[in-house]
Amino acid sequence: MRLGCTGCFFLLVVFAGVLVAGILAGVLLSAAIFTNPVGTVLSTYTPQDGRAGQQKLAEILLRDRGLTRGKGPVIITQQELNGFLAHHFLESSRIPLKPLVVRLTPGIFEVQGQTTLGRLSTGFPFSLLADYLPRSYAERPIWVTVRGWIKQDRSRSSLEVLDFSLGTQWIPPRLLSWMLGSKGQRLLHWQTPGSVERIAIEEGRIVVTTRQRG
Repeated sequence: MRLGCTGCFFLLVVFAGVLVAGILAGVLLSAAIFTNPVGTVLSTYTPQDGRAGQQKLAEILLRDRGLTRGKGPVIITQQELNGFLAHHFLESSRIPLKPLVVRLTPGIFEVQGQTTLGRLSTGFPFSLLADYLPRSYAERPIWVTVRGWIKQDRSRSSLEVLDFSLGTQWIPPRLLSWMLGSKGQRLLHWQTPGSVERIAIEEGRIVVTTRQRG
């Protein structure tokens, strides 16, 4: 019996689906994803750092609206960014990470935090596989580590992921978008005020250069 082009294509799709599902299941069932990564150090910051970070982000928005004549780059330190995100990220994120640690090295933005496999697996097909996991497994704490660089494109910025791991298990970076799904995409893509000319990541700080409006 001849299947024809349509039959061959269908078989290829089924085979690819089974292969992908097998890979994803292997990732979710790997013991390495529940192993704490070596060298995890929690960031130190004070409430004053969090307020300073919020004020500097507000300064960028004020410049964009022409409500202040501030000049020179806005410099946000690693401690200020961690202090700000520790409070606001948990409130606004659909995938809470606690604790949350941000590290800044030349050109690289690294985020490390703890969540659960169930909360992380919100995108297709991970969400379907997560439904079949035992509750104790899906709610078990897991460390997430993401490293990348910030890409600017007019009024939008994104985190271009270079490395992604769960616990000590390396995961292909492209799978991060699949795991997050549409609800989590705003964690990797966000609006940038039009006055922002350049975002540079240096050792322990982010330097935001703005242009004058009007």
